[in-house]
Amino acid sequence: MPPKAKPVPDFKRLQKTFVENLEELKRQKHMSTTVPEPFHFHNPKPTARMRRYLDAENQLINPTLKKIRAHSAAAINGAGSTSPTKERDDRENPAITSKFSAYVTQRRKKQESKKLEEQVKFQDEVQRFFKQNRLA
Repeated sequence: MPPKAKPVPDFKRLQKTFVENLEELKRQKHMSTTVPEPFHFHNPKPTARMRRYLDAENQLINPTLKKIRAHSAAAINGAGSTSPTKERDDRENPAITSKFSAYVTQRRKKQESKKLEEQVKFQDEVQRFFKQNRLA
């Protein structure tokens, strides 16, 4: 004998009970809805003071800089007399990265090679001019 078929469930009643249970859970947990925050394509750069702090923290983890002399360290930490260099330290300048310095060196090499090629080309033109005048 084949198994007896189950009756078709009442989907409207099931949906209603599911929604009621869901609403009750929301009320119990006091869950707030997600509030979207606006995004910014251009985030402000960190201040110079914060960069110095982060650089100092990074040096504790991965020391790459030379040791700072005592009078230089006093100027950086703000001890001692106020000097014009103190004003310069607070300017907003982006930190130089190794990628950027590699880009700069590559660009310099390209410019130097281009300049050298132009000089060689000019010398060739001068020699060709002299040969033309000699033969004429």
